[in-house]
Amino acid sequence: MYGRVFQGVLLQMKKATSRLIGVLDGDGRVAACTDPSLVDSEWGEAGAEREQYSAEPTARDGYTYMPLPGWNLQKEITVFAEGGDETAASVCLMAAVALGVAKDAYDEKHDKTTFIKNLLLGTVSPGDIAPRSRELHIEEVVPRVVLLIRLPDGSDAAAADIARNLLPERRGNYAVPLGGTELALVLEQNDFMQQEEVVSFAETLEATLKSELMVRSLIGIGTPAPRLGDVAVSLRDARTALRVGMAFSSGKAVHHYSSLGFGRLIYRLAADDCAVFLSEAFPGASADALDQEMLNTAQSFFENSLSLAETSRKMYLHRNTLVYRLEKIKRLTGLDLQNFEHAVLFKVGLMVRKYLQSGETPR
Repeated sequence: MYGRVFQGVLLQMKKATSRLIGVLDGDGRVAACTDPSLVDSEWGEAGAEREQYSAEPTARDGYTYMPLPGWNLQKEITVFAEGGDETAASVCLMAAVALGVAKDAYDEKHDKTTFIKNLLLGTVSPGDIAPRSRELHIEEVVPRVVLLIRLPDGSDAAAADIARNLLPERRGNYAVPLGGTELALVLEQNDFMQQEEVVSFAETLEATLKSELMVRSLIGIGTPAPRLGDVAVSLRDARTALRVGMAFSSGKAVHHYSSLGFGRLIYRLAADDCAVFLSEAFPGASADALDQEMLNTAQSFFENSLSLAETSRKMYLHRNTLVYRLEKIKRLTGLDLQNFEHAVLFKVGLMVRKYLQSGETPR
């Protein structure tokens, strides 16, 4: 459990002494060592007789052993150093102290992450949030936002490491694996990290995961959580942002809840209501009668604020050609896109159609 943590500490200590230093787990195997080739090896009879060791450094068969502070009764973790002299005892003692500090820091971080995960999952009672956050030294009234990263199965651990490296250097940020395909990031928001910075960070993270892990990730950004107990709501909204974003903007990788627009309203509709609206939105004919050219033209017309001149310029079309296409859409659907109300109805109708095709409607 602590192997990676201990290994990092011992490799640092290797720079200060030529003595072999290592850690034995409860089964007498080397969990960490200044000689990495010994990791996972059996330590032999000396390791099996650790119940004879006291809380002080004890020499035996050319090595000095000492249980890690706080584990004296179980002897689950034992530090050893090469040699049976006073120097070996001092090295063993210093290693035990350093590893004990590293273990405590790991435990505190693990406890914090577990607490944050339970908050996200909604398994912490409201009355326990304040006392538990004080105990773990987590500020309760700090604005936060949750990012939900959806990954290929089994990529969450590696993605969490990458996310931690990219996170701003603040103690209040957490990377919390929720399962094989989901990773939640809880970020503190203040004057230095507003919505634009959060979106930018999410886009950078998605690009980094793609380049380093060769995986495609999808990221949903939730609503701001003013208090620690609100992170579960932010996670729920991040999950909604993913679902709605994938239904209406499947080509995008990052979806923010506050940018869902009409999609957020449509997402709440039942499939039957969507079908009825769709039949009423296009009184002239079905939207299926529109080919891709007409759909692209309509989309560009919307993006350019219903301006014939700007749309013609952006699409490199003659104005008459653009007018002809818009008239064709009007004949097929009964909607004049140069009329604002008709344009809104057409836009929402296409979104409802896409939503029905996505299969994300409530059952």
